[in-house]
Formats: sequence, structure tokens, C-alpha cells
Amino acid sequence: MTKFKNILAIALLFVLGLPVSAQTDNPLVQQIAKVLKDHQAGKNTDDFVKDQVKNFVKLHKKDANAIAGLAQAYYDIKDTANAKNYAELAISKNKNCGDAYCILGDIAALQSNDGGDAAMWYQNAQTMDPTNPKGYIRYAAVYRVRSPKEAVNALENLRKVNPSYPVDAEAGNIYYNAGRFKEALENFNKVKDLDKLEKNYLFEYTGAAYFAGDYNKSLEIAEYGLKKFPNEPNFNRMGMYDNLINKNYEQAETYGKALLSSNDSVISAMDLQNMGHVYNGLKDYQKAVEYFKKSLDKDSTVNDVRQYLYKAYSDIGDIDDAISIYKEYVNHKEAKSNADLSELASIYTTTAAKTEDAAKKDQYLAEADSIWAQYIKDYPQVAEYGMYMRAKVNENRDPDYTKGTAKPYWEDLEKAVLSHSEKGANDNAYLSAVYYYLGAYYYTAGKKEEGDVNWKKLLEVDPNNATAKKVLGVQ
Repeated sequence: MTKFKNILAIALLFVLGLPVSAQTDNPLVQQIAKVLKDHQAGKNTDDFVKDQVKNFVKLHKKDANAIAGLAQAYYDIKDTANAKNYAELAISKNKNCGDAYCILGDIAALQSNDGGDAAMWYQNAQTMDPTNPKGYIRYAAVYRVRSPKEAVNALENLRKVNPSYPVDAEAGNIYYNAGRFKEALENFNKVKDLDKLEKNYLFEYTGAAYFAGDYNKSLEIAEYGLKKFPNEPNFNRMGMYDNLINKNYEQAETYGKALLSSNDSVISAMDLQNMGHVYNGLKDYQKAVEYFKKSLDKDSTVNDVRQYLYKAYSDIGDIDDAISIYKEYVNHKEAKSNADLSELASIYTTTAAKTEDAAKKDQYLAEADSIWAQYIKDYPQVAEYGMYMRAKVNENRDPDYTKGTAKPYWEDLEKAVLSHSEKGANDNAYLSAVYYYLGAYYYTAGKKEEGDVNWKKLLEVDPNNATAKKVLGVQ
């Protein structure tokens, strides 16, 4: 029961957010609503309001809908006590006044986490005023989280008594807000006259199609929305997203530019990020960098953007900035892994291989070496892989084997492997690399005896090694 109440409490957030349809067709209701709002703003006196309300009630003593309009006006200024009093007065004058029951349901939704009371009043509205859509819609809103199907069933009951009401659009809205986008799309697709859809429903339609994977339909509705509401940011946004996912980058850029011409307050970090992806698709990597940076400026918590920015920097050959932003990416990760350090070291190694300047090349390799040292320390369970990679990096720092830069690291790996109580799957591969390097190093240094010891060890773990056989004269 508690779980049920919690679900209904969440659903009430939707009820309270529904647009209110007060009796605004009655100019006297509009007038009394303005009197109440002005009083709330301190523009008139208590006595003046009291007299105006008294005269309004006297004038409409037989009009329950007008009294319900007064109750709604009080509800709109959050005076629930008077809203309740006048809603009950409206029902006393006409027990079939559906709007009054809905107001009592709205008050119950405000005052309690238990959605049962609100649902009861909305059911009363359906029973007593069956052609009034508000009772059905508000009842459906209560159940849209707990049971979207039950909510839609309530709307189907509305269709029976009021065939002209846009039930399919309301059903689409319910499923959309429940995150059930396929069902939302199915219901929106049933709407025969899109001109009757309000702007927010058109946006939900294009969004439902997008999240359901029907990007062509999403784009179709976005384009329709722009014809009806030119320059509306939400429709330009969906136009960009749909074209981006379909890899229509030039069209995506057109919609993206239109979106970004909107007021900055409606532009999100995600919009800027996606504009970066658009320019990546257009291979305009400088522009991609620009928009990924703007996205981070707007919201620095979305760490994946740093990875996208790293790739864009790499694509324009800005290696130093690429490395810098990748470091930021790793540092901002909540759960770092050995793969992060491995990738960072690989970036330095790859960059070194492309660098002709000897000093700069060695600087990059020295950075890679320090990262592998950290890897060995931080991840002892895979330390031998780190030892192997660190030795290879230092081999690249001494490609002629004249300085022995890599020698201590290969020797560390040998000790680690030989200390195993049980042979590991990679032991032979690691030892082969160790003995090959040491054999070559001693051979280059003119220390044939030490070299031959290692070439022989190499043949023990790799009997078919051609280089060791050739050096040792073994057939």
C-alpha cells in the first residue's frame, strides 16, 4: 500500500502541472479573478474584495459554473480554503458541476501525498458530469505513472461520451510522460488533424518518434511544427537531432544554426555538444572543437564531452591540447580504470612515433614511461602488463640498444614472471620479449658471453626463434 501511495504521489506532480481551464468565457469570472490577483499583489483592500466577491455570488446564485469559476480563481492564487468553500457551494447549487469536483480533487492533490482522495473527486466529476473532459483528464493524470494503460482507459471512456475530444492526443501525452515512447507514437499517429494539436503536444509527438527510433517521422513533425510555429527552438532542436542521427550533416547544421540563434537561455549544453558532433560529421574539426568547448563551458559535469574534444583536437593535429583534455577526462572520471591510464600512455607513444623532433619525441616517451610507472603501482593485479609496456616505451627511447634504457625494466619483468608459483598464460610471451632484448643489448655492447646466456634462455621458452638460432649457430 505504501508503494502504491508513493507512486500516486509522484503522479500528482503531473496533475498539479496540468493547464487549468477556468470559466474564462464568462467576463465576470475573468473580472473577479483579476480582483483576487490584484488583492494578492496588494493593489486593493480586504473590504473591496469582500464586497466584490459578495456581489459576484449574489449575481450568480443560481449559476454553479460561475461559482466554480470563483473557486478556481481562489485556487489559482493558492487560497485553497476559499477555493474549497466555493467549490462545495457550487456543488450544493448543482450536484452535476464537474468543474467543482475537479477543483476539490486539485486541492486534495495539493494537500496530501495520497493520490486516492484526488482520484475519488475526479471519478465523481466523471460520474456527475460525464461529458466534461476535465474529470477524465485529471483522473488519467493521477494514474499516468502507476498505470498508463488505466489512464488511457479513462480517456477512452471520455471518447464514448464526447467523441469530438482529442483522446488520441491525450493518450499520446500520457504515454510520453510515462516514458513509453512507442505507445505514445502509436497514439499520436492516430491524430487525423495536426492543426488541432497544441504546441507542447506537437513537441511530444516529435520527441516520441525520436525516442521510439522513427527519426523520419520525428523530422516530419518537427518540420510541421516549424511551419505552424516558426523559429520555435524545440522544433529546430529536433530537426538537428534527427538529421544528425541520420548523418544528414548539412541539414543538421541548418537546423542547429537556427536553434542557436534563439535566446541563449533555451540553449543547453547538449545542444552545443550535438552541434560539435554535426561539425565532426562535416569534418570541420576546428568548429567541432569550438562547440565542444562551449558545451563544457555551459556544463562542465558532462565528462564525455572531454573525450569528444580530445578526438577533435587529435583530428586537427593539436596534440598537446588533445593530451591535456584527455588528462582532464581521466581525472574527472568517478571510477578510474587501468584502461584509462593505458589509453593515455598510448596517446603519448603514438604521438612520439609521429614526431620528428628528437627532444620532443623523448619528452612524449618520458610521459608515457611515468604513466606506466603509475599503472604498475595502482593496479598490481595487472602489473606485469604495465612492466612489459614500460620496457617497450623505454626501448623506443633507445632504439639502437646503446644506452640500455630499457634494461632494468625488462629485468624487473623477468623477476616478476619467474616468481610465479604457477605458470601464467602470458609467461612465455613476456620472457621471450625479455630475453630477446637482453640478448640484443649485450650483443650490441660487445658482451657476447652475457648475450649468449640470454639467447639460450630465449630458445628455452621459444624453441623456434629464428634470431636466437642464427646468433647461436643452432640448426
